[in-house]
Amino acid sequence: MPQCVIRRDNEVWLYYAGWSRRESIPYSNWIGLAISHDDGCTFSRAFSGPVLDRTRVEIYSGTGLFVVPQAADRFAGFYATGLGWQLRDGHLEEKYVIARAVSNDGVNWIRDGRALLPERHLDECTTRPSVARIAERWHMWFCHRGRADFRDGVNAYRIGYAQSADLLSWTRMDELAGIAPTTGDWDSSMIAYPYVVEAGGRHFMFYNGNGFGRTGFGVAQLERVG
Repeated sequence: MPQCVIRRDNEVWLYYAGWSRRESIPYSNWIGLAISHDDGCTFSRAFSGPVLDRTRVEIYSGTGLFVVPQAADRFAGFYATGLGWQLRDGHLEEKYVIARAVSNDGVNWIRDGRALLPERHLDECTTRPSVARIAERWHMWFCHRGRADFRDGVNAYRIGYAQSADLLSWTRMDELAGIAPTTGDWDSSMIAYPYVVEAGGRHFMFYNGNGFGRTGFGVAQLERVG
């Protein structure tokens, strides 16, 4: 599953999520890296293993990595880290939050697994950060859900928003996300997994609709930020 694309010199780097079935828990997912030498027409894995894998403190999952190149030897990364699994209505459901990582080469990442954003309610899950630099500020769109009844229910994914001056400290302001479900349409009960891109001087958000994208995905254009 593609997560983020960046350009490095004459290469295109694609960070993607891989899923593995487990015995004691339903799955784990981690981040791999593929590189293109033909402007994104074809990709090959950079190596066999992941760039985000288990650590001593992060043992469940690390996914949704969004990479922000800051200099030739400095990268900031934002991703969802798994905190554990909880039994809900007879099913194990994962608890995860957005965390931050840093790297000198885009391959080896230093991370501590700490939540970057405050919870809005008990056992809230946050994932799929997408970061853009607009008007001298950093802006993050992400999605969040509740602990139960989140499969197109009352606690289904919504898109949230946070702002930062330095990529370190973030202020969460979901009321300024600028996008909400559309009544009676394909994205009426869920909007999830935002990805913001700039094209032709404009910013566009791609996102999934109901059923985690079962009904399709859409695109929205940014009219103003904040």
